[in-house]
This record gives sequence, structure tokens and C-alpha cells, in this order.
Amino acid sequence: MAGDVRPETGGQRGVIVSVFSSKGGTGKTTLTTNLAAAIADRSSKDTAVLDLELELGDVHAHFGQEAKLTVQDLVDLGKLTEREEILAAGSRFGEHLWGYGAIAEPGLPQISGESIGKVLRALRGMFAFTVIDASASYADHAVASFDVSEVVFLITALDIVAVRHLSIALRTLLSLGVPQERFRVILNRADSKVGLDVTEVERVMRIKVDAGIPSSRLVPTALNNGQPVYLHDPRSPVAKSFTALADRVIALGEPLAARAQRSRAQRSQKSGFRRKR
Repeated sequence: MAGDVRPETGGQRGVIVSVFSSKGGTGKTTLTTNLAAAIADRSSKDTAVLDLELELGDVHAHFGQEAKLTVQDLVDLGKLTEREEILAAGSRFGEHLWGYGAIAEPGLPQISGESIGKVLRALRGMFAFTVIDASASYADHAVASFDVSEVVFLITALDIVAVRHLSIALRTLLSLGVPQERFRVILNRADSKVGLDVTEVERVMRIKVDAGIPSSRLVPTALNNGQPVYLHDPRSPVAKSFTALADRVIALGEPLAARAQRSRAQRSQKSGFRRKR
């Protein structure tokens, strides 16, 4: 597949997740930025957020900043091997959190999957977690991010057009060779009363909606204050929905032995509960 990336021998192999929607306005960047902020906060591990919307990227705006790299600068990240150089090239969004994105340049030439693949290898070698705001297109540099992601969050909303885009996205990504088990469907504004509900989406699409994000006026308020809502109002229901998703991603970063041990402990607790009843 385009952009296939393998970890450096002997280096850290961080977890990469992508957030994707082919339709604008579904909350793709909101999920990306809040998920990254929550992962960095709850794991206390260095986390990167990469904006692959090379012409209309808004990740930095969600943190009250502006991107400082050109697209060529972003591509050149793939040539860096020193931790200090990679951190210096990014924008510091908070403790344990760095952002990477390019200044908007309309009419950009096609960026190869190989180039973005090298960038992803550099970030994966330096950061425990990398969250990608994937391009809404199916260009090579977008496919490169799906190739190396442990999880691809597909975000949609409760409207016919968004659900149609989700259906097309699923078919397209499968045709590109992205394994279906990587997909997690996230429903934004899941509590909206618009004549369409989660069960209907699941029935028509024959998919499972993995998580929902509630509607909240706090989201645009936080954005206008230059903060993801997870940081602006962490106790709100919408922030807690990002917390739950972040914990699932953090669990992917656990060593296999630790994951197995935790799974055994959970099964043991459930078994003990059943016996007490």
C-alpha cells in the first residue's frame, strides 16, 4: 500500500490514530484536537497532533495559534532524527503536546505518500502517541496515514448527507486496502433530535457506532477562547466523551503483556462478581 511505514529498528514505536471524514462540518478537527489534548493529559506521555489538511488546516486555531511550517518544512520533518530538532519544529500546545501543520498554501502540488510516510516514521519514533487530522481527500498522503494507524476514527453526524459520506468512505477505504477492523465510527452531536437516531444509522449502514459525542455550546465557546473543550471545561459531558475515547487509545500503547494482565484481572473481577450474586 502507498506510504507503508515501518518503525526504526531499536526505536520507540508510538501509537498512531487518524481521524477522517470526507464531509466538512462533521467535527473532524474538533475530535482530533480534543482527543490529542486528552491523551497527552491522561497519559502524561509526549503526544503529537499532525494536521494533514495541507490547504485548509485548522488544528493550530483550536489551540489559539497559527501554523509556522511551510509544506516543504513539514515534509522535511521526515529527514530529522534528533528529538530536539523534531520538538523545535513543532508548536508547543501544552505539557506533553506538540502540533505539526503547514501554513495554508492553495494550489499545492501533490504530496507523495512516501514523503508523509517518512514524517510519520519520525513522529512515531519520538512520540508515544500521534493523532492525525487526516485529509478529507483520498490522496496518497492521506492513505499513508491510514496505512500506519492502529485505529481510524470515522466521524459522522445524524443527517442523511453525512451518513451517505460515511458509506462512501467505508467502501473507498476498504477498496484501498485499509482493514475493516481498524475503523471506529464516532457519531458527533449524537443527542440531536433531527428525526434520525443511532439505531437507524446502524441498521441502514450495517455498522456499529462505537461512541457518541453530545452536542454542546461549550465547543464553539472553547474554540473562540483558543482551547479545546477538553481543556476549557474538562468536567462537561462533551469533554468526558473525549476522555473515554482517549483512554481507549492510551490502552493501545500498553505493552502486550500489560494488556493481557489487565484483561485477566477484569475477567477475574467479573467472575468473582457473578459468584457473589
